[in-house]
Amino acid sequence: MFQLHAISNRLRRLPCPSFELPTADFSHVLDFCGQLESLKVVPARGFGDFSTKEEFLQHLINPIATSNILPSTLTFDLVPFTSVTSLELIGIVPQNIENCEAVKQNVVNLCVKNTRANNTMQILMPDSIHNEVSIIHENQSWKKVTYADLGNNDLWTLDESMALLPYVEDLRLNNNMIRTIKNLKTLYNLKHLDLGGNLIENLKGWHVELGNVESLNLSSNKIKSLEGLSRLKSLKNIDLSWNCIEDIA
Repeated sequence: MFQLHAISNRLRRLPCPSFELPTADFSHVLDFCGQLESLKVVPARGFGDFSTKEEFLQHLINPIATSNILPSTLTFDLVPFTSVTSLELIGIVPQNIENCEAVKQNVVNLCVKNTRANNTMQILMPDSIHNEVSIIHENQSWKKVTYADLGNNDLWTLDESMALLPYVEDLRLNNNMIRTIKNLKTLYNLKHLDLGGNLIENLKGWHVELGNVESLNLSSNKIKSLEGLSRLKSLKNIDLSWNCIEDIA
């Protein structure tokens, strides 16, 4: 019903249960899942065949083949995947992700794309949707994530949940609906930030949020003035293509 790509450096094939067992035993499956290091979940076949995000999202609300199963209603429990270091969730509705805390301790590379999430808490704390939790605690952090790709969603605000990525170095927020940035000042390790394809117009005060950023992509926004960039002392590379810049000073 959905594509699930799982890679383990230690396991080359799915182990089979002993034929001597009188009944079906799924312990071998759980053991396999517990040793996986890379996990990619896509609730649709032929993901690469969709040319646009809208086309892919439309597919998620249509029944699978001749069944009445909707890909957007499939739930995903992450409890078994305790060893995953690379996690990709493509087109997963945030409220369909369960027990996200199980993978937070080891994930280094995080990718959550093509969702309808409009704030970062829905992505970084999906369990809060079920538990109605709004308070951010340090023990909820993605403690090892250095690369986070949250592009191609519907994000319009960066809320307090950004503090849950304390060690992120490369952050991708491209192709969202972001107009301004906030809650990034605690990301002391952030070096590379991609904000291409958003709705950003004003850069005033950005030095407060992006004190250590070295590479910044602001292409395909609505920027008219570069006022504010001069105070980004750590900046080495910047992409300002496809904007509406009126004054280059």
